[in-house]
Amino acid sequence: MSAEAATDPDMASTPDASRSDRNAAGSTTPSMRKTPRPLSPAEQAEQHFADGLAALGQGQWRLAEQELQAALEADPGHLRARESLSGVLLYQGRRRDAEAVLAAGLEAHPYTPSLARTYARLILDQGRDDAAIEVLETALVNAVDDAGYLALLAGVYQRNQRYDEAAGSYRSALSLAPKRAAWWLGLGLALEGGGELERAAGAYRSAIGNPGLNANSRRFAEDRLQRLNHLLGRQ
Repeated sequence: MSAEAATDPDMASTPDASRSDRNAAGSTTPSMRKTPRPLSPAEQAEQHFADGLAALGQGQWRLAEQELQAALEADPGHLRARESLSGVLLYQGRRRDAEAVLAAGLEAHPYTPSLARTYARLILDQGRDDAAIEVLETALVNAVDDAGYLALLAGVYQRNQRYDEAAGSYRSALSLAPKRAAWWLGLGLALEGGGELERAAGAYRSAIGNPGLNANSRRFAEDRLQRLNHLLGRQ
C-alpha cells in the first residue's frame, strides 16, 4: 500500500458508520415505558362498586345494577356491593331477585348480620318465620351489640309465642337502648304471654313513660296495664 493511500482521509480507519447506525436501530435496550399492572379481581370489584354508587347518585338504576352485578362477578365476597344490589332490586319491587342475591351471600357468609337482617325481613313477609329465625340466630354471634337486630329477633320470637326467648332478646336490646318505648311494649307482651304479670306491668309502665309510642300504641299499653293492675288487685 502506498504512503498516499495510507494517509488519504477517505481511506483512513474510522468507525463503520453504517454498522453503528444498525446497532442503534436494532438495540435491545428495554424501553422505560411500563405496561400497567392488571387489576386484581378485588380491585376490579371495588371499581365497579364505586361506579355503581356513582350511577345511583345520578338516578341511573339500570347502570347501577349492571355495575354492582359486575362487582359481584369479579368478587362474590364484596358484601357492600351485594347489599347495595339487593337495595336497588328492592327499590324496583323485584323482591324475588333481591332474595336470590341475599341468599347467595348468606350461603357463603352466614354470620353477616346486615345480610341476615334484610333477608329475614323479606321472608317474614312470606310467612317463613322458622327460616327467618334460623337465619337471624345464625348471624346473632356478630350482632350481640346491635339493638335493632336483637329487637327484630325478639319480635319474631314473640310472634311465634316463644315468649321466654322474646323477653330475653328484648332485654338485651333495651340494655343497649333503654328509652325505646316500643321495645318496652314488646317486652311487656312477651312477659305477659309467659305469665310474668308483675314484670309485664312494669314493662308497660316503662313503655308509657318513654317517648316514641304513637297514640294507638300508647292506648294499647295503658289498656294492658289497667287489665294487669286489675288482675293483681290494684285499683
